[in-house]
Amino acid sequence: MKTVLTSAHFAGREQVAVEMLDSNLTAERIVSMLAKAPRREAANAMLAGLAATPNPDLGPGYEASGSGSANPDVIWDRARASNLADITPERPKA
Repeated sequence: MKTVLTSAHFAGREQVAVEMLDSNLTAERIVSMLAKAPRREAANAMLAGLAATPNPDLGPGYEASGSGSANPDVIWDRARASNLADITPERPKA
């Protein structure tokens, strides 16, 4: 327990570390995992950024005709045309 609590990776990851201490993981494994986990401040900043980013307006016509389910071809095309064009992957080939 002391190894985890005194680790340089403990700060900002206290809640996760305490939960891991209740597991069967070794202290060395917990410290290794904490090193890869984002600090609370980074996670909060990421969540704030996600909350501030509106969903793209795909507009009417995104549903497949007659099926009532979303048509992926239309959705991908509109997503690429929106402000998400730089992060949307290429449409899978049929």
